[in-house]
Amino acid sequence: MTTHGRHFQRDEPDRLVPGRRRHSDHRRLGGVALLLIPALLASACGRAPEARLARAAPDPPAADVSWPTFGGNPAHESVNLNEKIIDTSSVSRLHRLWSIELPELVDERPILAGNLLMQDKRRHDVLYVTTDQGTLTALDAATGASFWAVTPRNHNPKYTKATPALDPVQQLVYSYGLDGSVHRFRATTGQEMVGGGWPVTVTRMPVSEKISSALNLVNGYLYVTTASFSGDAPPYQGHLVAIDVKTGATHIFNSLCNDHTHLLALNECKANGGGIWGRPGVEQDPVTGNIFFTVSDGEFTANHKGQSWGDTVIEMTPDGAKVLDSYTPDNFESEAFQNRDLGSTAPTLLPTLLDSKTPFLAVQAGKEGLLRLLNRLDLSGRGGPAHVGGELQTVTLPDQCPTLAQPVAWKDPAAGGVWVLVATLCHMDAYRVVTSPQGTTRLQPAWYLPVQTTSPVVSGGVLFAAGSENLLAIDPRTGHQLWSSAAQAAGGTIGHVHWESPLAVGGRVYCSDESNHLSAYGLGV
Repeated sequence: MTTHGRHFQRDEPDRLVPGRRRHSDHRRLGGVALLLIPALLASACGRAPEARLARAAPDPPAADVSWPTFGGNPAHESVNLNEKIIDTSSVSRLHRLWSIELPELVDERPILAGNLLMQDKRRHDVLYVTTDQGTLTALDAATGASFWAVTPRNHNPKYTKATPALDPVQQLVYSYGLDGSVHRFRATTGQEMVGGGWPVTVTRMPVSEKISSALNLVNGYLYVTTASFSGDAPPYQGHLVAIDVKTGATHIFNSLCNDHTHLLALNECKANGGGIWGRPGVEQDPVTGNIFFTVSDGEFTANHKGQSWGDTVIEMTPDGAKVLDSYTPDNFESEAFQNRDLGSTAPTLLPTLLDSKTPFLAVQAGKEGLLRLLNRLDLSGRGGPAHVGGELQTVTLPDQCPTLAQPVAWKDPAAGGVWVLVATLCHMDAYRVVTSPQGTTRLQPAWYLPVQTTSPVVSGGVLFAAGSENLLAIDPRTGHQLWSSAAQAAGGTIGHVHWESPLAVGGRVYCSDESNHLSAYGLGV
């Protein structure tokens, strides 16, 4: 069934389910151009996967189409401007190229290393996924065949939902292993690289603190965040670990008991909460180089010189050592402990708006069913951290539906307009970013679709989003459905989804599902 976006005339939810030693089996995007404009700144062990429908590998990839993080780049934009094969005119011809059954659940978005010289002396595009059980697996993106899989030794009965991170230059992959530590592996062989401070411990409570959000590697720092299992089951204190990848040295930001700058031990902090849940985890601002993340429900006392930063957007120095700015909604006391906090998503960083008085903006979604427009250069409007309020605009989503998936900000290369695309637990909503002649910027409702999906991605001017048993391609300008994996011509669809999100790069679209399958769609035969 084709779905059309419903346009505004004026200015069943995701299932939140919980859920080896090494085996030899046999882009984005270019970097973000940091064109700073001084005038603007001044003013403003396991089984190998079993392949099904796998086809012979095509000729070796000719170009690097790497997608090294959840969102493709340090800002986690989830926008692929370099896609040359799939676009609005060709996307209707997508069909399933292969589908494999993995031995364990992959509840995340894959990452991809492009044009990598593997042990067979051939170049491949290689997918990497971390399973719920902490197994890092490398797969041939052309066929789904496994190159290798490795599981750090652990006795943890819990799980992880964290997308790994790729260093394409050093050809290393970083992945959480359920043992409380992040490990690094050679991208070509799966060999763990130990020593020099590695592996790095990121939690002292791995049975009660979950590594849920994606890892992010930016300019020599690896960012890891923690949340909890089973909702907000204690004991846990959300925290950020910023790791110097050369030495393994860390800076720790604890969202509660913040006067402690080390990993907290069991019962060391009496407060519980403050998890960092957003799917991207930590993002780097492409303008300032600082990092952003959002803390979920928990006490907020920083405005009274306390040590708790619950329900707050945080900006820090790249090394994770100093809080530079923050935003906390003025209703934090009533909302945070009703499970209506901000922290279900990370800030969505908008492209630079040259005509705006506030050219560097972010949108913060959350469980309240609201969008808050924030000035990245002055989050609270008070010139520093630990204040309350200060948003530029608050938008109520239709039905005031919660947002758990990460929104996407996309600048239309053809028309130049900027869009914010939001997948709630009820529907998909699109907003245009509009700036008045006076330089005031606002979000303006554009269209919505009655579909429930996980975190979307825009590639080749097409919006891809995964719903249960249906991977969709949508025109982000109109909300018009362009393609569906549930259509007969697609050759087979995906299963139910939880956090599983599509990756669209190099002429293929990949998506895993709750039945332990990973599927690839493309235009080739």
